[in-house]
Amino acid sequence: MKTIYLYLKNQYLYILTAVVFIIAPFTACVTYLPEIPHTQYLFLIVLVLVKLLVFNDHHRKQKLKTRVTNELTKEMGKPPSTKIIFKRNQFYLLSRDITIMLTGLYLIIFSILFNRF
Repeated sequence: MKTIYLYLKNQYLYILTAVVFIIAPFTACVTYLPEIPHTQYLFLIVLVLVKLLVFNDHHRKQKLKTRVTNELTKEMGKPPSTKIIFKRNQFYLLSRDITIMLTGLYLIIFSILFNRF
């Protein structure tokens, strides 16, 4: 339960962004503009480009490290060890990747339901 809470606490902005900028426009295009071919590929390419260009792991790790350290210090009441910081940092990066994969899975499933593949 704590893992799900941490996931939602950390990823709510990513989830909201994915819904507003990828899922909702894709759903609208497939539903209301069915004559446009291959929209699912366009949105999947956009999702991959967002992952590669915007959510670059190396730069993200540097930004997350200070935030994770401060967060863990507040939780534990003392400075966390490097191992704990690394594990929490990896959890945040993995949860972001899971959000991106779930968005892609939604695109694929919705495309299959509307016979776009």
